Amino acid sequence: MGVYDSVDLADSDDPSDYNWSLIKGDKGDPGDPSYVYELLCDPSAIAKANLTDIPPKITFTSKRSQGTGNLADYPARFVISISEDGTTWTSRYTSSSDESVKQYIAPANTKFVKCELYLAGGTTTLIDTQTVPIISDGYQGEDGKILNIKSGVYLESELPNISAANEADAYLVDDGDGQYDLYYKGTGATE
Repeated sequence: MGVYDSVDLADSDDPSDYNWSLIKGDKGDPGDPSYVYELLCDPSAIAKANLTDIPPKITFTSKRSQGTGNLADYPARFVISISEDGTTWTSRYTSSSDESVKQYIAPANTKFVKCELYLAGGTTTLIDTQTVPIISDGYQGEDGKILNIKSGVYLESELPNISAANEADAYLVDDGDGQYDLYYKGTGATE
């Protein structure tokens, strides 16, 4: 950038009448590639048949990559909290030293487990958060059965009596109006 250095009021077309300063510096050395941090959780959601059961173990894993490199284990700090409503959280675990994997079993009645990942060395710089919902999927029922029966449409009241009619491998589907449609195993066709 040039600054005119003269007592004359008129501008000059002569570059030597200006004091020049370099605003843009020389190109420096390239910097190090950036880091990417990731908190993985397995499983990412838990479906339970009965919410009073203790949920399965959740494994949280801390990963880091630099530039275009592959993710690798990264020893960091974990803070794990639980909630019964998704609003009020109770801290249950804080790493006392850096670790790359933490397994956690939530207490009964827990509906959410939140894990916060912090940079190595402390719990000051939060870098990722994952929340694992624990969802009720109803009470565990008995496994379904394939019956060998004659084809047709049956009323619900007739179902206990049809298993004696052994004509073909088939299964029944409730059509919603108290009747069951019969599907032959392997064909997808109804009779």
